[in-house]
Amino acid sequence: MQERGPGNGAWSRISQYLTPLVLMNVVAFTMAAYHLYKAYFGVYEIWRHRGIHLVFLLLLAFLSNGLCVQDRSALKKWWDVLLILLTLAIGTYVLVDYEDIGLRAGIPNLLDKIACVVLALLVVISVKRTLGWPMTIVTIFFAVYVTFGHYLPLSFVHGGYSFNRLVDIGFNSTDGILGLPTGVSAVYVAIFVYFGTFLLKSGAADYFKDLSFALAGSRVGGPAKVAVLGSALVGTMMGNGIANIVTTGSFTIPMMKKLGYRPHFAGAVEAVASMGGQLMPPIMASVVFLIAEYTGEPLYKLMIWAFVPALMYFLCLFWGVHFEALKSKLSTIPKEELPEFRTVLFKGPWYLLLPLPTLVILLFVGFSPFYSAFLSIIAILVCASLHPKSRMGPRKIMEAMIEGSLACVVMGLACAAASIIVASIEVTGLGLSFSSLMIAIAGGNLILLLLLAMVASIVLGMGMTTVAAYIIVATLTIPALVRMGVNEIAAHMFCFYFAILSGITPPVAIGAFVAAGIAKANELRTAVTAMKLGLVGLVVPYLFVYDNSFLLMGDLWETALRFVLSIVGVYALSSSLNGYLFSNLSLVGRTVIFASAAALLWPQVWAVNFVGLAVFGACYASFSVARRRAMEGPAAGI
Repeated sequence: MQERGPGNGAWSRISQYLTPLVLMNVVAFTMAAYHLYKAYFGVYEIWRHRGIHLVFLLLLAFLSNGLCVQDRSALKKWWDVLLILLTLAIGTYVLVDYEDIGLRAGIPNLLDKIACVVLALLVVISVKRTLGWPMTIVTIFFAVYVTFGHYLPLSFVHGGYSFNRLVDIGFNSTDGILGLPTGVSAVYVAIFVYFGTFLLKSGAADYFKDLSFALAGSRVGGPAKVAVLGSALVGTMMGNGIANIVTTGSFTIPMMKKLGYRPHFAGAVEAVASMGGQLMPPIMASVVFLIAEYTGEPLYKLMIWAFVPALMYFLCLFWGVHFEALKSKLSTIPKEELPEFRTVLFKGPWYLLLPLPTLVILLFVGFSPFYSAFLSIIAILVCASLHPKSRMGPRKIMEAMIEGSLACVVMGLACAAASIIVASIEVTGLGLSFSSLMIAIAGGNLILLLLLAMVASIVLGMGMTTVAAYIIVATLTIPALVRMGVNEIAAHMFCFYFAILSGITPPVAIGAFVAAGIAKANELRTAVTAMKLGLVGLVVPYLFVYDNSFLLMGDLWETALRFVLSIVGVYALSSSLNGYLFSNLSLVGRTVIFASAAALLWPQVWAVNFVGLAVFGACYASFSVARRRAMEGPAAGI
């Protein structure tokens, strides 16, 4: 019998602890440490920083969706190991030779060519594992198009490019795989994801839930209103609609069903609220950073401009569940089961809310988003230390860092794939061709062009992350909208809204389907109900395209008046859609109130707005009086 030497024993002990899960956690922790360090001290040269970021994402993708998967065959594990080794080789090449790679712009050598092909394949494989087939197919299509599109016998044919030129664009510059979307992921998305995970680990999400229960739990439609408020608040931290549905829906949907809400309605409320959470400043599903890069506008301005449309969206949902509860006579949550508002506000960990305004203030006073997020993470640690229950020790900090890195994988790889797509569109001139085609089909009609852009946004957004959907749609459709005279910010916001709303729009409606699964409801019925509840989200992009005062742009008094009329208009719209205003509405009553809502929201024509206000005011007063008379005696009614 062979004796085991000391070397073999040491290796046995090491291999016992070096499991795939441990390796994944080490890589995730190292990635977080790298990004936090660079947030404070500043990043490397742009190309190098993006390359390091992408290597971390690829390693985590092949570990979390490969080696760490249970019951994986030996052959597949060896394939995972090969992918990891190739990723490490690319990372080493980026770290060691980055200066010479930049100097070889236009004249790539053999290693550059190999690295470009290998990196592109690694991105496609990792996208398939993390994002599924829709994003993978789109990425492959555009990669093939830029390579072989000059053979096409169609109007979208391009002139063709040499292999050296493709490598130069794809790898040796910041126009290809390491392009702007990857850069946004490396510089902005990652650090703000860490901000969100640190905030969640501090217990802020639990406090947001308690605050939502205290504010709305005992009101009419309390359970659904808790879902709306909770999802909006948590959405400001997470920036991921599906994750928000799973996180908050796991307790709000069963609670709504328990208190009488129909399963499909409960699922729809959660889907609309959670997907809409991506509209809420300051994070806005990380798309706000892309809009800032594309337009050159400061982040704080974009957050201000995004506020009113997001508020209109949530008010429509909030009043929708309010009218549904009144109409169906649903019960509220018993007060004895709810926390007291004063107790939650003053005796609860209210200080956990401070990092959010801290972040906004830092952005307003001019700090870079990168540095603002880092300082806000420090603020989280300081605020959490004020109480033993929320205090974040080394273990919680490590968990926040690891979970943050893993949360970056999906959005980061979506950005890497989008970089390939954007490079293909820009290099071949496909964006201009597509824009010209859209304008030609629309015949110069703006409303028809907007409808085409909406359909493109919803179709391209099916089954994709919000970031990826927005990037593709923005690259293809925004040039056409701007050429037709649409304000650039309004054009970007238009595409952003419909990229999000594809998550609740049939036939795919992935957000509604996930919520339907939790609610055990019919998927299509849940999606249709979600569309009804989120109707303002489908309407408001058209409004701010035609009238920028919906984005708080323009004269102070004009925007203030528009804000008030918008709130009243959303209330009227919710009333008409749900068929309730103090009592059940007849078809005539619903039609009149719907017409008044349309008039209140009509852009640019103040006379129409005031007519709508007068009509709705008369309806509100008459139904209020009728309701009061009906309550005074059975003889008094309408």
